Amino acid sequence: MKPQVLLTLQAFQAKNKFSDAAWEARGLNPSNSELSAHMNSLFNDCTGELITQVQQGTTKRQLKQTLLTGLNTFDSGDYDTEEKEFVVDTFYELAQLVEVDMKDELNKWHYGSVVYALMKTFMRSEPEKAAPALTQGCTKCKAVLETFLLEKREAIPSACFIVAQCQACTELNLIEVPDGVGRIHFGKYNALQRLDRKQYTSEQAKAKLEQLKSSKDSP
Repeated sequence: MKPQVLLTLQAFQAKNKFSDAAWEARGLNPSNSELSAHMNSLFNDCTGELITQVQQGTTKRQLKQTLLTGLNTFDSGDYDTEEKEFVVDTFYELAQLVEVDMKDELNKWHYGSVVYALMKTFMRSEPEKAAPALTQGCTKCKAVLETFLLEKREAIPSACFIVAQCQACTELNLIEVPDGVGRIHFGKYNALQRLDRKQYTSEQAKAKLEQLKSSKDSP
């Protein structure tokens, strides 16, 4: 695999994947700190194994097995719906870094084997549609930053700005999410902060972004 894969895995391991800011970026109240720390630790253990395997030139089949072993360290019964969705989205992000497809396994963990089998039966009768996405280019490296809109909740005012850190170059960008979105997935960026539209105008959000950039660049 490319050296860039190793760097992105190391960056993934280093970040606090379940920080208060990460929960808030999803429009959620943070889970208790002990649970978040435990979730982060389990992901770090799995990522550490992947880093070792990438350094050794392990096959994708073996990488997938490591991901599945990591997923099985999470007991789905210990988490509520929103926590499970966060775990699934974070595992999906990790799997993407090593170019492994584990969507079926993640859905089985999330919904249970029986429910997911019924869902697949229903989905076969419907044309498969890709999740709609908001896309914009990173202001520094022009990498495409995608925000996948996985669930709509029309009754929920969810308009916000997301401070997004590009995974390719670490530049901070500002992404606007409209109302009526219940669940999203971040593509090729890390969500660092959620700025509610009730509290931030577009200009205020841009000013906040510049403030964060200045703090990031300060020695």
